[in-house]
Amino acid sequence: MRFDATAAGGNGRSMTSISSSVEVYESVEHAESQCSAIGCEMTWRRLASPNGWRRGVVQGGARRHTRSVLVATCLVCALWSNPSFAQSRADIGLLGGWTKPSDEGSVLQFNFGTTYEASFAMRILASDRIDVAIEVPFLAANSISVKTPGAALPREYAALFLTPGVRVMIAPRRLISVFGALGGGLASYEESALRSDGGPNPARQTNSTGALSFGGGVDVRSGSWLGLRGEVRNVVTGARRFSIATPGGRVQHVVITVGLVIRL
Repeated sequence: MRFDATAAGGNGRSMTSISSSVEVYESVEHAESQCSAIGCEMTWRRLASPNGWRRGVVQGGARRHTRSVLVATCLVCALWSNPSFAQSRADIGLLGGWTKPSDEGSVLQFNFGTTYEASFAMRILASDRIDVAIEVPFLAANSISVKTPGAALPREYAALFLTPGVRVMIAPRRLISVFGALGGGLASYEESALRSDGGPNPARQTNSTGALSFGGGVDVRSGSWLGLRGEVRNVVTGARRFSIATPGGRVQHVVITVGLVIRL
Protein backbone atom coordinates (compact mmCIF):
# COMPACT_ATOMS: atom_id res chain seq x y z
CA MET A 1 0.00 0.00 0.00
CA ARG A 2 1.28 3.50 -0.85
CA PHE A 3 0.58 6.65 1.14
CA ASP A 4 0.54 10.04 -0.63
CA ALA A 5 1.63 13.01 1.53
CA THR A 6 -1.14 15.61 1.10
CA ALA A 7 -1.95 18.76 3.02
CA ALA A 8 -3.56 18.31 6.41
CA GLY A 9 -6.79 20.12 7.05
CA GLY A 10 -8.96 18.84 4.21
CA ASN A 11 -10.24 20.68 1.15
CA GLY A 12 -8.25 18.25 -1.02
CA ARG A 13 -5.33 20.69 -1.46
CA SER A 14 -2.00 19.29 -2.52
CA MET A 15 1.15 19.56 -0.46
CA THR A 16 2.58 21.79 -3.16
CA SER A 17 0.47 24.65 -1.81
CA ILE A 18 2.29 24.41 1.53
CA SER A 19 5.66 22.84 0.90
CA SER A 20 8.03 22.63 -2.01
CA SER A 21 7.81 18.81 -2.25
CA VAL A 22 5.32 15.96 -2.02
CA GLU A 23 6.43 12.72 -0.41
CA VAL A 24 5.02 9.25 -1.19
CA TYR A 25 5.48 6.54 1.44
CA GLU A 26 5.24 2.78 1.13
CA SER A 27 3.66 2.30 4.57
CA VAL A 28 2.30 4.14 7.58
CA GLU A 29 5.38 3.15 9.58
CA HIS A 30 7.68 4.60 6.91
CA ALA A 31 5.71 7.85 6.88
CA GLU A 32 5.83 8.15 10.69
CA SER A 33 9.58 7.53 10.85
CA GLN A 34 10.30 10.10 8.13
CA CYS A 35 8.05 12.68 9.76
CA SER A 36 9.67 12.16 13.14
CA ALA A 37 13.13 12.68 11.62
CA ILE A 38 12.32 16.05 9.98
CA GLY A 39 9.89 17.39 12.57
CA CYS A 40 6.54 17.62 10.77
CA GLU A 41 2.89 17.30 11.66
CA MET A 42 0.60 14.41 10.53
CA THR A 43 -3.19 14.20 10.57
CA TRP A 44 -5.71 11.70 9.25
CA ARG A 45 -8.27 12.73 6.65
CA ARG A 46 -10.91 10.79 4.78
CA LEU A 47 -10.52 10.71 0.99
CA ALA A 48 -13.50 10.51 -1.33
CA SER A 49 -12.29 7.19 -2.69
CA PRO A 50 -12.84 3.54 -1.91
CA ASN A 51 -9.26 3.14 -0.76
CA GLY A 52 -10.15 4.42 2.71
CA TRP A 53 -7.82 6.50 4.86
CA ARG A 54 -4.63 8.34 3.91
CA ARG A 55 -2.20 10.15 6.06
CA GLY A 56 -1.52 13.87 5.43
CA VAL A 57 1.96 15.24 6.14
CA VAL A 58 2.77 18.91 6.70
CA GLN A 59 6.46 19.63 6.84
CA GLY A 60 7.23 22.32 9.43
CA GLY A 61 11.03 22.68 9.12
CA ALA A 62 10.84 25.40 6.48
CA ARG A 63 8.33 27.42 8.49
CA ARG A 64 10.47 27.32 11.64
CA HIS A 65 13.55 28.31 9.65
CA THR A 66 11.68 31.27 8.17
CA ARG A 67 10.53 32.42 11.61
CA SER A 68 14.09 32.20 12.97
CA VAL A 69 15.40 34.31 10.09
CA LEU A 70 12.71 36.94 10.67
CA VAL A 71 13.48 37.17 14.40
CA ALA A 72 17.22 37.51 13.73
CA THR A 73 16.58 40.18 11.11
CA CYS A 74 14.41 42.21 13.50
CA LEU A 75 17.09 42.02 16.21
CA VAL A 76 19.82 43.19 13.84
CA CYS A 77 17.62 46.07 12.66
CA ALA A 78 16.96 47.14 16.26
CA LEU A 79 20.68 47.15 17.06
CA TRP A 80 22.01 48.79 13.93
CA SER A 81 19.36 51.28 12.79
CA ASN A 82 18.68 54.89 13.77
CA PRO A 83 22.20 56.37 14.00
CA SER A 84 20.81 59.50 15.67
CA PHE A 85 20.68 57.60 18.99
CA ALA A 86 24.47 57.19 19.03
CA GLN A 87 24.94 60.75 20.33
CA SER A 88 22.80 60.27 23.44
CA ARG A 89 23.31 62.38 26.56
CA ALA A 90 22.77 59.59 29.11
CA ASP A 91 22.85 55.82 29.41
CA ILE A 92 21.68 53.05 31.72
CA GLY A 93 23.80 49.93 32.20
CA LEU A 94 22.30 46.58 33.26
CA LEU A 95 25.06 44.05 33.88
CA GLY A 96 25.76 40.82 35.68
CA GLY A 97 28.86 38.87 36.60
CA TRP A 98 31.09 37.69 39.42
CA THR A 99 32.86 39.04 42.50
CA LYS A 100 36.01 37.73 44.15
CA PRO A 101 36.49 39.22 47.62
CA SER A 102 39.70 39.32 49.59
CA ASP A 103 39.96 36.85 52.47
CA GLU A 104 40.06 37.48 56.21
CA GLY A 105 43.50 35.90 56.56
CA SER A 106 43.22 32.18 57.29
CA VAL A 107 40.13 32.68 59.46
CA LEU A 108 37.62 33.18 56.63
CA GLN A 109 38.17 32.52 52.95
CA PHE A 110 35.50 33.13 50.32
CA ASN A 111 34.29 31.76 47.00
CA PHE A 112 33.26 33.76 43.95
CA GLY A 113 29.86 35.41 44.30
CA THR A 114 27.25 36.46 41.75
CA THR A 115 27.00 40.22 41.25
CA TYR A 116 24.38 42.45 39.63
CA GLU A 117 25.04 46.01 38.53
CA ALA A 118 22.80 48.90 37.54
CA SER A 119 24.35 52.21 36.59
CA PHE A 120 23.22 55.61 35.33
CA ALA A 121 25.54 58.07 33.59
CA MET A 122 24.96 61.66 32.41
CA ARG A 123 27.45 63.18 29.98
CA ILE A 124 28.93 66.55 30.85
CA LEU A 125 31.46 66.70 28.00
CA ALA A 126 31.24 64.97 24.62
CA SER A 127 33.47 65.19 21.55
CA ASP A 128 34.91 62.89 18.90
CA ARG A 129 37.98 62.17 21.06
CA ILE A 130 36.72 62.04 24.63
CA ASP A 131 33.51 61.61 26.57
CA VAL A 132 33.23 62.61 30.25
CA ALA A 133 30.21 61.57 32.30
CA ILE A 134 29.00 61.60 35.89
CA GLU A 135 28.29 57.96 36.71
CA VAL A 136 26.34 56.37 39.56
CA PRO A 137 26.99 52.59 39.71
CA PHE A 138 25.12 50.36 42.16
CA LEU A 139 26.47 46.84 42.72
CA ALA A 140 24.86 44.05 44.72
CA ALA A 141 26.42 40.71 45.67
CA ASN A 142 23.71 38.94 47.62
CA SER A 143 25.45 35.64 48.36
CA ILE A 144 29.23 35.35 48.80
CA SER A 145 29.77 31.95 50.41
CA VAL A 146 32.43 31.02 52.93
CA LYS A 147 34.96 28.47 51.63
CA THR A 148 36.71 27.75 54.95
CA PRO A 149 35.33 24.58 56.62
CA GLY A 150 33.84 24.93 60.08
CA ALA A 151 30.37 24.26 61.47
CA ALA A 152 30.30 27.44 63.58
CA LEU A 153 31.38 29.75 60.75
CA PRO A 154 28.87 31.94 58.93
CA ARG A 155 27.51 30.40 55.72
CA GLU A 156 27.80 33.56 53.58
CA TYR A 157 27.49 37.31 53.52
CA ALA A 158 25.96 39.96 51.26
CA ALA A 159 27.49 43.23 50.05
CA LEU A 160 26.11 46.41 48.49
CA PHE A 161 28.21 49.17 46.90
CA LEU A 162 27.15 52.65 45.81
CA THR A 163 30.09 54.61 44.41
CA PRO A 164 29.19 57.65 42.27
CA GLY A 165 32.06 59.17 40.33
CA VAL A 166 33.46 60.11 36.94
CA ARG A 167 33.75 58.01 33.80
CA VAL A 168 36.08 58.98 30.93
CA MET A 169 35.66 57.28 27.55
CA ILE A 170 38.14 57.42 24.67
CA ALA A 171 36.89 57.67 21.04
CA PRO A 172 33.25 57.51 22.13
CA ARG A 173 31.78 57.53 18.60
CA ARG A 174 33.63 54.49 17.34
CA LEU A 175 32.18 51.00 17.20
CA ILE A 176 34.38 49.91 20.14
CA SER A 177 35.43 52.37 22.87
CA VAL A 178 37.41 51.95 26.08
CA PHE A 179 36.74 53.79 29.33
CA GLY A 180 38.04 54.26 32.84
CA ALA A 181 36.00 55.04 35.97
CA LEU A 182 36.74 56.34 39.45
CA GLY A 183 34.28 56.89 42.28
CA GLY A 184 33.69 56.80 45.99
CA GLY A 185 30.77 56.20 48.31
CA LEU A 186 29.42 53.60 50.69
CA ALA A 187 29.57 49.85 51.22
CA SER A 188 27.17 47.80 53.30
CA TYR A 189 27.82 44.27 54.61
CA GLU A 190 25.43 41.77 56.15
CA GLU A 191 26.35 38.39 57.58
CA SER A 192 24.01 35.46 56.94
CA ALA A 193 21.43 34.40 59.52
CA LEU A 194 22.64 30.78 59.25
CA ARG A 195 25.91 29.07 60.06
CA SER A 196 27.66 26.59 57.79
CA ASP A 197 26.00 23.65 59.59
CA GLY A 198 22.55 25.11 58.91
CA GLY A 199 21.98 26.26 62.47
CA PRO A 200 20.96 29.81 63.41
CA ASN A 201 23.57 32.53 63.69
CA PRO A 202 22.24 34.74 66.49
CA ALA A 203 25.42 36.85 66.66
CA ARG A 204 25.37 37.87 63.00
CA GLN A 205 26.76 41.30 62.22
CA THR A 206 25.95 44.10 59.78
CA ASN A 207 27.98 47.26 59.15
CA SER A 208 28.50 50.08 56.69
CA THR A 209 31.77 51.69 55.69
CA GLY A 210 33.37 53.92 53.08
CA ALA A 211 34.23 52.61 49.62
CA LEU A 212 36.53 53.57 46.74
CA SER A 213 35.88 52.13 43.28
CA PHE A 214 38.11 52.20 40.21
CA GLY A 215 38.28 50.23 36.98
CA GLY A 216 37.57 50.27 33.28
CA GLY A 217 35.87 48.49 30.44
CA VAL A 218 34.79 48.31 26.82
CA ASP A 219 31.65 49.61 25.11
CA VAL A 220 30.43 48.09 21.84
CA ARG A 221 28.16 50.51 20.06
CA SER A 222 25.45 50.12 17.47
CA GLY A 223 23.60 52.81 15.60
CA SER A 224 20.57 52.54 17.88
CA TRP A 225 19.59 52.78 21.52
CA LEU A 226 21.08 49.41 22.54
CA GLY A 227 24.71 48.38 23.03
CA LEU A 228 26.99 45.99 24.90
CA ARG A 229 29.39 46.61 27.78
CA GLY A 230 32.01 44.67 29.70
CA GLU A 231 33.92 46.03 32.67
CA VAL A 232 36.19 45.25 35.60
CA ARG A 233 36.05 47.19 38.88
CA ASN A 234 37.97 46.94 42.13
CA VAL A 235 35.98 48.14 45.12
CA VAL A 236 38.13 48.87 48.18
CA THR A 237 36.31 49.35 51.50
CA GLY A 238 36.79 49.43 55.21
CA ALA A 239 36.55 46.33 57.42
CA ARG A 240 33.70 43.81 57.40
CA ARG A 241 32.33 42.62 60.72
CA PHE A 242 31.51 38.98 61.42
CA SER A 243 30.23 36.98 64.38
CA ILE A 244 33.76 35.58 64.86
CA ALA A 245 36.99 37.49 65.34
CA THR A 246 38.72 38.38 62.06
CA PRO A 247 41.82 40.42 61.21
CA GLY A 248 39.66 43.23 59.82
CA GLY A 249 41.32 45.99 57.88
CA ARG A 250 40.95 46.92 54.24
CA VAL A 251 38.74 44.75 52.01
CA GLN A 252 38.82 44.40 48.23
CA HIS A 253 36.16 43.09 45.84
CA VAL A 254 37.21 42.50 42.24
CA VAL A 255 34.04 42.66 40.14
CA ILE A 256 33.75 41.44 36.52
CA THR A 257 30.47 42.16 34.72
CA VAL A 258 29.00 42.10 31.21
CA GLY A 259 25.62 43.23 29.94
CA LEU A 260 23.51 45.72 28.02
CA VAL A 261 23.60 49.51 27.72
CA ILE A 262 20.43 51.51 27.01
CA ARG A 263 21.15 54.93 25.52
CA LEU A 264 18.71 57.73 26.30
